[in-house]
Amino acid sequence: MMFPISYKRMPQPPLHGGIVFEPVASGREVVRLGLVVVGEVAENLGGRQVQAWARIFLPDVTKRALPATSMEDAKEIVRRKVAEWIEAAGLTI
Repeated sequence: MMFPISYKRMPQPPLHGGIVFEPVASGREVVRLGLVVVGEVAENLGGRQVQAWARIFLPDVTKRALPATSMEDAKEIVRRKVAEWIEAAGLTI
């Protein structure tokens, strides 16, 4: 006997040049390229001069947190670094 399979479609986060920013916690988002997590961005809640940061998990890209003035700036840093990595690897998305 076959049972119908029902899938609930999850809403997709906004797409930014092939990169998806997925909120996971207050002020923090993981960065996905397809299904693969390639980084994270977060707000700095400590009240320091740096308001946000970005970190990228790709080969030959710095693993340290990159300072940003805002979450939008952090996302732009990620978009630029991932695009540079894709170009250097000779890939297309």
